[in-house]
Parts: sequence; C-alpha cells; structure tokens
Amino acid sequence: MRHFHVAALAAIIALPPMSASAEVDPQKAQSVLGMLRSYGCTLNAEQVDMFMDGMGTTPEEYSEILADAVSRGFATGDAAVPGGVTLNPNFCSLQRADSADALIVEVMRYNGCRLELGEVPTLMMPLGFMPDTFRPAVQVAIGDGRVVPQSQTVLTLSEAACNP
Repeated sequence: MRHFHVAALAAIIALPPMSASAEVDPQKAQSVLGMLRSYGCTLNAEQVDMFMDGMGTTPEEYSEILADAVSRGFATGDAAVPGGVTLNPNFCSLQRADSADALIVEVMRYNGCRLELGEVPTLMMPLGFMPDTFRPAVQVAIGDGRVVPQSQTVLTLSEAACNP
C-alpha cells in the first residue's frame, strides 16, 4: 500500500505545468511562446512557416496555442492568421515588460497561478531573469500581496492577481 502512495505522489509531481485548455500541450505552448519571445514577441507569416518544425507543432496546434493565449488575455491579434498574434509586453520578456514583477505575475497566471522552484530555469530565465533580478522582483510582488509563498519551493498568486 505504501508503494502505491509513493508512486501516486511521484506521478502527480511529474505532471507538467497546466495550461488553460486541455487541448494545449504545455511543452508545445512553451516552445511556441519561446519562439515568439525570441523574435520580439511576434512572428511574421514567413517566420511562422520557417520555424514550424523547430517549434514541434503543426499549423493547427500553433493556431490553437495562440488562440488560447489571446482568449486568456496574454496576447492580441488573430490566431487564425499566420503571424497575426503578438504577445502582450508584460507576458513577453523582461526588456519589454512594464516591470519585472508584472512579468512574473503574468507568467504565473499563464502557469496556473503558481510557480515551483524547479520551473524557474525553464519559465523565467529565458525571459531575461537572472538570480539578481528575479529575487527582488518576487519580493516586490510578495510585498504588495500579488504573490503568496506557499512553501520554500512554491509560490502562488493571490485570488485578485490570478483572476484580474
């Protein structure tokens, strides 16, 4: 019986971050969003065609991922048009965001309103964060109540920050 509990816990811990819709594969979403972020938070139609294989998505999956981001308020544009979507500045990168703490909150909102320590290298560092910029930004968001530490390794968003 004890082995079952350990196996169940291991399976739960190994789950990837949630994305908004069950159809959107979290790894593919991160790949698409990462590619947009690498090219100024939008791709033109030619870039979409050129990078489709590298993102590991089909055109339909690419459109679904961006339609999800638009519907949830993380991007603007028309996901049915290749190159028709732009990520919002506060969901794009540290260089484009209004502030580092605003970027953290938006990424956490996309990630199911939480962030685990193990996710920081893959979710935050590609956005331009380094330890010396990430920690102070988290402290600002904790200080104003948008981010709530749940443990030494898990941060969650307050209800107001999670559902603005």
